Amino acid sequence: MNPVTVTLAQRRAALKLQCAAQREQLAHAVAEIQEQLQGVDRVIGIVRGFRLSPAMVAGAAAVVLGIGSTRAVRLVGRGWLVFNTIQRIWRMFRRSREPE
Repeated sequence: MNPVTVTLAQRRAALKLQCAAQREQLAHAVAEIQEQLQGVDRVIGIVRGFRLSPAMVAGAAAVVLGIGSTRAVRLVGRGWLVFNTIQRIWRMFRRSREPE
């Protein structure tokens, strides 16, 4: 074989390996981004639920107006803390019940 052809074939093989490695890295990066965006998807689902239920939005507005904005923010913060705690406990419970 011609030395130029051999060199080009070797370079092409190296580039194919490099492309495969980059595709794998990209797939891992996309998977990480999707995992991080799952929380955003949940929030969007909650917002859509509120959008579909004007009574809930009106009720939340009444609560904010009734107890004041500072107390409402504190209440939401505590609710978020409780929600995250319950979610973590639920995940641990599910993991402990999974067969190994």
